[in-house]
Amino acid sequence: MTPTTGAAPAPSRERCLRSWKQIAAYLDKSIKTVRRWEQTEGLPVHKHVHLQRPSVFAYEEEIDQWLEQRRQGPTPLLDAPGPAVSMRTVLWAAAGLGVLAGVVTWLMLPRAEEPPTLVSTPFTALAGEEHSATFAPGGKSIAFYWHRDESGLSGIYRKQLDSNSDDVTPIRVGPSELNFSPAWSPDGRWIAYVRRNFTGEYWLRLMTPEGADDRALTQLGSPGSYPTFVLNLSWGPDSRWLMVRPQGGQKTIKRVTLAGEATVVARSQGPIYSPAVAPDGKAMVYQKREGVAREGASEVMVQKLDGEGSPVGTPEVVYHTWGGTRGLAWMPGGRDIVMCAELPGQGWRLFRVALDGSTEKQGAVKPLSDNDCATVSISPPGPDGSAHILYGAASQSRFTKLFTTSLDRLQEEHEFSPSSRASAHPRFSPDGRWIAFLSERSGQQEVWRAGADGSHAVQLTTGSKAHSALEWSPDGRRLMYRSGSAGTMKMMVVSAEGGPEEPFPLAGQLIESAIWSRKQDAIYYKSSSQVWQARPDGSEPRVLWEGSTSQLAGESPDGRSLFIVQNPSRVLLRIPLAGGAAERREERFATLQTARTREWLYFVRESDRALCRMPLSGGGAKDCFGIPPAFAKDVNLRTTLFGFTVSPDDKRIVWAWQEPQIDLELIRDFR
Repeated sequence: MTPTTGAAPAPSRERCLRSWKQIAAYLDKSIKTVRRWEQTEGLPVHKHVHLQRPSVFAYEEEIDQWLEQRRQGPTPLLDAPGPAVSMRTVLWAAAGLGVLAGVVTWLMLPRAEEPPTLVSTPFTALAGEEHSATFAPGGKSIAFYWHRDESGLSGIYRKQLDSNSDDVTPIRVGPSELNFSPAWSPDGRWIAYVRRNFTGEYWLRLMTPEGADDRALTQLGSPGSYPTFVLNLSWGPDSRWLMVRPQGGQKTIKRVTLAGEATVVARSQGPIYSPAVAPDGKAMVYQKREGVAREGASEVMVQKLDGEGSPVGTPEVVYHTWGGTRGLAWMPGGRDIVMCAELPGQGWRLFRVALDGSTEKQGAVKPLSDNDCATVSISPPGPDGSAHILYGAASQSRFTKLFTTSLDRLQEEHEFSPSSRASAHPRFSPDGRWIAFLSERSGQQEVWRAGADGSHAVQLTTGSKAHSALEWSPDGRRLMYRSGSAGTMKMMVVSAEGGPEEPFPLAGQLIESAIWSRKQDAIYYKSSSQVWQARPDGSEPRVLWEGSTSQLAGESPDGRSLFIVQNPSRVLLRIPLAGGAAERREERFATLQTARTREWLYFVRESDRALCRMPLSGGGAKDCFGIPPAFAKDVNLRTTLFGFTVSPDDKRIVWAWQEPQIDLELIRDFR
């Protein structure tokens, strides 16, 4: 991305392109292609950062120069596309799947004869998230959920199959409610959907495809979290009832009639979701997460139904994976299903599974697409028996950026060390001169260092597979980080000037994160469910704490205590190093992530997402600075905030933020 400051005098307004649409038209490409070029090939697109979302513009002269350079030779190293190990993989991993589960899933995945990957084309390329598509009976019109940054504009939209990417019509949006999970009835008369009203209640509702005759069927649950990215509704073939997973318990699937009568059809001791009724109405498939003993495993279940949608017999397992699944749809013939399943290191992919068990016997087939997959929908069959598939896919523009602002002016944020590739986990050096961070700007994720103002970015590692847990040594001479891939994670150390990497002491032990003591005479590290202390060379290790721990938050100024954040309760504990009971210091952070300076520990308050701090020396006094604009968005901070850091003088903050971007992809004439 080209910086907007310090540039040459801008060309005239007549040569300025002021939207993605204009830039795409100038290049004679789709909006999605242009966005991908901006992210991966350095297409010179400028951005104005506003309180809601940035606007874009580009100069024809700069684009012409970029095109000429692109024709003359290969892309420079700093802009070269890299492997698909990106920060968007981390977002999907928030579904709660374990590392081991992902490894076994990969081992189970391709085995049999591998058909070529199908070609998918962009169906929408709108700003925000588009998913949960549903086809009209004729297959020519689609309704879908669009989460927009603009307040009050998120909701259900309609689009024709052969219309332009951004040619959409709102059906149901509202500033005081959230409308999502549309499902078009087979007779074409109704669209069922879920509404969360201003009090936080969830209701199943009906409306016509034009948005008229809107009425409530039944309440689905009370205030809580309802996943908008899961397709929760599925109609019976006669359009007189539909299946839905209620809010709250998440352990039942109910049949709801048009009169609002609800009956339990499937029940489980663990979460079940994504019900999908067969085209002939004689069966229903759904997905099930297994219990703690086999954490991360998922099963696809089939339940036979009678003509009224009531269960017949007991459900059977038709597919099992040690990873996770989401999104589920029937092929027109009723013998196969299409769903999203996880691949380690690659995110979620679209798969076709035969319900006769042949897929599992042969080994899972090759993914149908190379894009991330969140939801999936299949059209009614055409005259030749083929159908169209629409799935919600993470866009190439989905990545994390670094932002910075002063603590006394949180609203005046701007991008830090801009790049067209993902950056995350920033850390101020102890003297405040430098900021280290992880970035993919060289093609894969490495450790980088830049000046406190974002200038003079330098790559410190090569081929390190740096992952997370980045920390400075107290003397500012070394950096420690977590490295590797699934099942092989280890802690590494590199000089702040760059050079060869060295294994962290105790590299033979599975260490998830570590920090140095203030005097650099000890190291603290987390391994499994234990927190340890050892000498810098790894000798004299001893257990300090046993229990659920997410982050080592820092050492007290007097060196007598260690602070940790528990997971999943997000409670801060103070652990006396000389022994004794742990002390609860702060309850329910909004995110497990914290930042520390010499005297203060910074955190995000759950009640209002304000950035606050508390003294590491003790006492309950806290100062809050307000809410950064990014933190105020209606997103899950635990999956969109990828680390933040505060300068040693307690004046500036730098954070990594992932802008959600899901687009709909179309596979035509699928058999």
